[in-house]
Amino acid sequence: MTNKEYHNSKALGASLLKEVLRNAKKFKQIWDGELKIEGKSLDIGSALHKIVLEPESFSDEFVVAPQVNKRTKAGREEWEKFLADNEGKVVLSPDDMQLVESMRDKILALPKFKEWLSAGVAERSFFGEIDGVEVKCRPDLLVKTKAGYVVIDLKTMGSEATPDDFAKASANHLYPLQEAVYREVLNQNGIQVADFIFAGVSKLDYSGAGYFRHTPEWVNWGEELLQKALFKFKWCLKHDTWEEGQFDFVEGGFKKINDVTLPNWAMYMYL
Repeated sequence: MTNKEYHNSKALGASLLKEVLRNAKKFKQIWDGELKIEGKSLDIGSALHKIVLEPESFSDEFVVAPQVNKRTKAGREEWEKFLADNEGKVVLSPDDMQLVESMRDKILALPKFKEWLSAGVAERSFFGEIDGVEVKCRPDLLVKTKAGYVVIDLKTMGSEATPDDFAKASANHLYPLQEAVYREVLNQNGIQVADFIFAGVSKLDYSGAGYFRHTPEWVNWGEELLQKALFKFKWCLKHDTWEEGQFDFVEGGFKKINDVTLPNWAMYMYL
């Protein structure tokens, strides 16, 4: 299954389940294909995954923009021809490509990574069902070892590749929820995950790459987030409403009654 076919599947992957937790309305727009998540960071991350995990087909999806002067007629014509010749491909600037190659080299320099890459299976799609909801995952790299299967997940980092910075990124991007989805779906496909390792690589030229693993308490937290996301999705689907306010006070949902403390000066306003 191609990456495009995988993403076009209506089964819920970790990215969509994260969106359910954050904003049900935004999730529904993405799920229906009305909203596409795009951006330079996403393109760079996708390019890194491709050049590391499937380098033989990198040029099928990505292309580097030529240096042309678009202010001239000849330059504009050259640019239009370039776009026509590469329709459907993601266009990277020369600087972006240099960054992708630099991060690739950092990843490949990590101990054991090349060994795992040659022994593992990259970008294979898996499907399952949790609480009646169709779910899916697509591990970057799945490696069978004597101890069991190891999942290797690549992450680009705008900060340094340190444990503290990765912990912040994991909290912001809900990586424990992703891990929970992968573990459950793979288990349903007969693959018992013995270890789940994130290979984080910095975009900064003065920082490298490193391996990171969630502690058991955060693995458990990810499982709790998964259950909350599935509950919210099923409730919204059942009631055919995706407005955040409609879900705030449901039994078992997120009780968003906020206690507020007024500023001290308010007490003296009407004395």
